[in-house]
Amino acid sequence: MFRNVKDQGIILQLKTLKEANKLLILFSKEHGKMSLLVKGAGKILSKNSPSLDAGNFVEFSYYKSKSDLDLLLEVKLVNDYSNLKSANQGIGIIFYILEIINVFTQPELPTPQYFDEVTTLLDLLDSDINISNTALSYFQIKSLLIFGFQPLLQQCCICDKPLKINSPRIASFEGTIGYICQDHFSELANQNIIKDNILKVQRYLVNQNISSLQSVKLEKQDWEILLSLQNNWLQSVIEKKISAFSMIV
Repeated sequence: MFRNVKDQGIILQLKTLKEANKLLILFSKEHGKMSLLVKGAGKILSKNSPSLDAGNFVEFSYYKSKSDLDLLLEVKLVNDYSNLKSANQGIGIIFYILEIINVFTQPELPTPQYFDEVTTLLDLLDSDINISNTALSYFQIKSLLIFGFQPLLQQCCICDKPLKINSPRIASFEGTIGYICQDHFSELANQNIIKDNILKVQRYLVNQNISSLQSVKLEKQDWEILLSLQNNWLQSVIEKKISAFSMIV
């Protein structure tokens, strides 16, 4: 049995340990979320250190140890997304994406489709930061879909009646995520009505492949509503706050 393994990954976090060692946490394509021991990463001349920044896309090899932690052997930088990191709000966008990846992915549960979505998304954002609202909205809703939490965008979460354009609806955050039709809320909830254009964008994003994703036009206020709404759906699923969201709105 070969104990040296190769994989690709997105670096989520690098934690400091004792004796100049560090703990590398990454989302890998073939093995899900991983934790690897990086010996000597804290030393200035460590050959691995420049490639270990959060958000980097890397190829790496590691040694499958009999102890609790496998050992990183070599890492090669594929893309550091320097354009995105240097753009306004770029760091916040990356940290938001990484936080969602970190809470949804699990050790030894590979999700190669999600990995490919993430790397293509980062490539897209690195080449065109102006598509960030569309790309982040797509990422939010695809994260829900891929992990089995599809929001109901066609029918009411309570009565299953079709959600019609030009009919009021509010968002549902408890139990089933999606929307509730006007039969189930009072006039007091009117301030929380989600407009038709937001629902239309969500329906568009659900049916798109990221490679064919086009920039969507919405007013700034509507983008904030859409991103906040879908972030609340994500938070209701994981039952915790996504702290990096404050960095992108």
